[in-house]
This record gives sequence, structure tokens and C-alpha cells, in this order.
Amino acid sequence: MVNKPLDGNEHGKLVVFTILHFVAMFFLVSIIPTIFLIFGLKMMKRNKDFSQIEAAVRNTYWVLGLLFILCCAWLMNSLYSYYGYYGFHMSKGYYSAPIVLGSVTLVYFLALHYLFLDPLSDHHEWVTRYGIFSNKETSSSGSDSNMNLDIIQGEKFRQYSVADELTKWAKLKEDGHITSGEYNEARKKLLKQA
Repeated sequence: MVNKPLDGNEHGKLVVFTILHFVAMFFLVSIIPTIFLIFGLKMMKRNKDFSQIEAAVRNTYWVLGLLFILCCAWLMNSLYSYYGYYGFHMSKGYYSAPIVLGSVTLVYFLALHYLFLDPLSDHHEWVTRYGIFSNKETSSSGSDSNMNLDIIQGEKFRQYSVADELTKWAKLKEDGHITSGEYNEARKKLLKQA
């Protein structure tokens, strides 16, 4: 499973996480996590190393944990002030802000783990090699053994004869641009379509 593409359900989780990410950004919760996650994705793509994403998520956990602790301290201070220990009563809206901010932080923390990290880590080899939303393998070099040589595709090459195409492929082989195996594979395809 680690070297297979993400399925539709997992892509859906990533889309839901993206929506929650932008909602959390409205509450200023996901500004620093955005920097960490973008940096982690860029470094993973550059170094082909999934641990970059894990490090970015771990750093984001620390930021979210610190923000949650600050929200709890703010709430305790607000409740302490509201119940008159300072000799005055504040409005009830004063302590709703840390509750909302703490709740958004907690929901974002859970979404980051279950909707972002879990789907990616289940397919970490695939994501590292081909990307998050890729469903097909792409070859990085032209001499890959799984290379698909599409010589003639339908109507667009009908004006060329098979003999002309074979001559072109033979010239490419003589000049050293293709291997004998590639030439033989192209020759078989051309002769099948003749």
C-alpha cells in the first residue's frame, strides 16, 4: 500500500483538510503551520524524502500545542476576571474568544493528523516518487524498461507509410539515439499495424 496511489477517499480527506486549513487561517491558527507544511512539501519533492513532511507536521504539532496552552491560560484568566476576583464583572463575550480559538486549534490539530498525515504516510513511497494527486507512474528517464513507445496513434499518422517509419527508426538506431531493443519493439508495433 505504501507504493500505490491514493484512492478517491484519501484525496477527499486531503480536500477536506484544505478547506479546514483555510477556515483555520481565518482564525489565524494556521498561518505558521502553512509555512511549515509548504516548506515540508517542497523539501520532500526536492529531496525525495518523506521524513521532510513528518518533520513539518511534528513542528506544526508543537506550534498548535503552544497555541492551545495559551488559549487555556487566556480562558482561565478571563474566567477569573469574570467572576469578580478583581472586583468587577466583564461581559460573557470576553471569555468566548479563547474557547473558540482553542476549539479551532484542537480541530485543526486532529484534522492535520487524520486528514493530512495519515493518508500521506500510508502511501509515502508513492507520494515521494510521483506526488500527492498523481495516479499514474511517470518515468524519469527515456530509457526506462517500462517505456511505452506509441509510434502510430490512430488517424494522425496515416499519411506516412510503414516503410518510411521503419527507415526513420533504423536511422535513429544507427545514430545511437535508441537501443536495439527499442528499435525491435517499434518495428514489431509498426508491422502489426500494417
